[in-house]
Amino acid sequence: MKKTLLSLGLILSLMSVTQAQNPPSAGPVTNSLQDQFSKLNSKSNNYREGNRAFKVIEVSQLNAFWNGVLGTVKNHEAELLKGGKNTHAALEQANATIAAQTQQIAALKKDNALKDKAVQQNAYEVDNIFVLGVGINKQFFLILSLALITGLVILAIVIMSLYKKSKKVTDEKIQAFREIDQEFNDYKKAARERELKIKRELQTEMNSKEEMRQKLALLQK
Repeated sequence: MKKTLLSLGLILSLMSVTQAQNPPSAGPVTNSLQDQFSKLNSKSNNYREGNRAFKVIEVSQLNAFWNGVLGTVKNHEAELLKGGKNTHAALEQANATIAAQTQQIAALKKDNALKDKAVQQNAYEVDNIFVLGVGINKQFFLILSLALITGLVILAIVIMSLYKKSKKVTDEKIQAFREIDQEFNDYKKAARERELKIKRELQTEMNSKEEMRQKLALLQK
């Protein structure tokens, strides 16, 4: 009886596994096993031992049910093999699709890399200005230009201030020179007048002396 019960438990386990693994298309077979099990259960005799209930099943009925289970298992294995072949073909197709998509992704990545490089180049050209073939950041170039212009303006202001100071000093020196030259001319003019005056006085003295000599000569005669 214990062997019979163990066999029945094994059959029930197989039925559970079969029902869990069969696809929806195996519904009629599962229903057939369920019907056979129901009939087997209804035709078996009940047996109780204490609080435990048992079933007494004829060996021929159990063998018939077992053959049905084996047939179901074989059919399920055949379907699994067929499904495995279909799965293998589908896997190969999926691998081919994945390979094609991988190539497409690689091409897209390469295209995106080229586009990113072009965008970066455009951004570099927008943000930079080229002077003698050398790229300089526009903001830096603007700051540098403003600094140079500011420096040139400051230099021009300094030069203008120095020029004004130099011109002022030069004008003062020219004015001083003119004043000195005027004073010198005035001095030469005054000196010439004094010289002429002295010459006239000397000439007058010489004339007087000559007159006196002539008078003296006349007196001596």
